[in-house]
Amino acid sequence: MTISNAIVELISVDGQASYLDGTTSSADKRRENAAKQFDELLDAKIVELIKRHTADNSSASGQNAGASGMGVVAEISREQVRGWVIPTGDHDKVLIKVNGRVVAATAPAKRIKFEGGFQEYGFSRQIGDLFNFLGTDDRVEIEYNGNALPIVQCGMYYKRISKIVRKSRVEKLFEKIDQGFVFNKYGKLRLSLHKDEVFKVKLIELFDTVAAEVKAEFGYDLFPTYGTMLGAVRERNFIGHDNDFDSAYISKYSNPEDVRREFAQICGFLIDRGYSLRAQKTHTWVRVPGTSHKFDIFFSYFNESENYELSYGTHGPALTKSDDFYNLVDAEIGNLKIKIPRNHDAMLAQIFGERWRIPDPGFKHKSRTRHWDRRYHLTVPEVSSLYWKQFYRDNPIAGGSSFANFVAERLRPQSVIAELGCGSGRDSVYFAQHGHHVFASDRAVEAIAQGTSNSQELSTISFSRVDASRSEEVSGLLKKAFGSDVPATGDRVVYMRFFLHSVTKDIQDVIIDAMRATLPAGVKVALEFRTEKDAEEAHVFGGHYRRYIPLREMTETLQAAGFRVTHSEESRGLSPYMGEDPFLCRILAEKE
Repeated sequence: MTISNAIVELISVDGQASYLDGTTSSADKRRENAAKQFDELLDAKIVELIKRHTADNSSASGQNAGASGMGVVAEISREQVRGWVIPTGDHDKVLIKVNGRVVAATAPAKRIKFEGGFQEYGFSRQIGDLFNFLGTDDRVEIEYNGNALPIVQCGMYYKRISKIVRKSRVEKLFEKIDQGFVFNKYGKLRLSLHKDEVFKVKLIELFDTVAAEVKAEFGYDLFPTYGTMLGAVRERNFIGHDNDFDSAYISKYSNPEDVRREFAQICGFLIDRGYSLRAQKTHTWVRVPGTSHKFDIFFSYFNESENYELSYGTHGPALTKSDDFYNLVDAEIGNLKIKIPRNHDAMLAQIFGERWRIPDPGFKHKSRTRHWDRRYHLTVPEVSSLYWKQFYRDNPIAGGSSFANFVAERLRPQSVIAELGCGSGRDSVYFAQHGHHVFASDRAVEAIAQGTSNSQELSTISFSRVDASRSEEVSGLLKKAFGSDVPATGDRVVYMRFFLHSVTKDIQDVIIDAMRATLPAGVKVALEFRTEKDAEEAHVFGGHYRRYIPLREMTETLQAAGFRVTHSEESRGLSPYMGEDPFLCRILAEKE
């Protein structure tokens, strides 16, 4: 029996595997987890086969003698194609074929050392959109060095298994590939950046404009990094399967708090300049509202040891500080000109590892080789602050919410309301318009400005900036609202809608403790928040921090803090919005 046949016999289970059909039911997930465990056990058995085969071919020379070109496909699914081979050369590609035609390729660029004594290189590629074209009779093969690789639980090819006969659309796939479409790094079939000249020009124009503004305000040079620098140096063009433009600046600070604070300042500056941002812990993307063109800004710095670090992480040896980082030289992306640091080769070796010159469409930063320092990453409150700054700029004030109506129906005239997380003042203004005294607060300056602007004709409302993570600020607001000098003949209420699930559990604890210590008996609390049943639902507004709080957990928390729950409910239908109907909880309670 040949080594290839031996591997096929070892890994084949019923010819093909239905769990690899890309579906997401719980049963499929269980099969996928079982397959991963099977995969781990399989590696050792395959190693033994190859070791014996290698020993039988001892007349060959070299570390991988007798085993070169062998390998296994461990997974083929909507998530990815992945596996490993014993390489025949640095530039040989792993080909992904459908019905004999190449539709994508990747490279065995991830070095791993097996105990068998030979060198093995992993490969991967995301091809999720491929499954939108595969019919029941279409065959997918993974080929290396002219030979098809065996596929775990499939045999020598993958064939989609389905109870429903699926019509093949691979001819449409081939047509798109002929037009220059490729599977991008997320597995989406998109026009290659090599072909999309308009997109490239728009990206460069946006980058140049923002870079000039950052330079004028902060004195920093933005330069291409990550995949964009890699494309400029290795290919003198964008990487065809990339989908954006990566840039970075080098902070003058080395202290984590200062680096984070400065990045937040730069993000805030760009929001104020009218750009649309989506800030994350390690970077932000920047877009002109109303367009699809965006690029990423990462931050970099020299740490306390004067080693260069990038916010999204690196995979190679660290570089020490030098003037080469600040000396920018000309480079090309297609027929466009950019500038990159003079030591770009060394930077790329740090970012991607020693094999950066080998094109690897399946490269992922999320791997065990990544080095980063999480002390420099923005905290959840810092990211949330930028999100809400953007949100309030983009979303003008609207009328009172359904929860505000629910609460207002239960209030006596001239009640006093203290709202935490008021946002643009939507509900606070509504309460004031109905004759109540309102003390509205939020951490975002933009929210306070918008609420103040929209309530100028109301004399019974005030807005103040309160950081809910600081106990003294929360207590100060509550004392101000419910002090003896505040005229009130109605109820006294602490109001929080869609706020508690947008802050961390630690901040929630600060708020609850402040209410327990500060509020006098009889003060009421009105809460509306998302529950754990909403966790897997689609949301209109994404990109920001959310928790999902069980009703029972919040009830017990309030009771432990000295509150008596007078009303609680959990359901859909409480606040539908733009097609979203979330699972929400409403709680009314009173301090005992």
